[in-house]
Amino acid sequence: MTVTMLDREEGYKVRESKEGLIYWMDQYGFQLLMTELVILGVATFSAIGTDDYWRKRANVDEQPNAESPNAESPNAESPNAESPNTEAPNTESPNTETPAD
Repeated sequence: MTVTMLDREEGYKVRESKEGLIYWMDQYGFQLLMTELVILGVATFSAIGTDDYWRKRANVDEQPNAESPNAESPNAESPNAESPNTEAPNTESPNTETPAD
């Protein structure tokens, strides 16, 4: 179709016939492109705007249901819990050299 439009005589015939995809795109292509761009922009900003909603909803879905028979109480210790770490944390910096005077 576009090759037909390169030839002046054939392109003129297509435009004068006022039918076909080339004619329709010539008449409404810019409007179609701008409409698509607006819809894409609205969808993008809607997705960004509802990001917090979906994140909160995902966090609610991940929490166990209190009425569920398999839900553990928050005060119950897990059977695989190990004894608390009694070692003091290492607070020394990796570079312990003192500057020479």
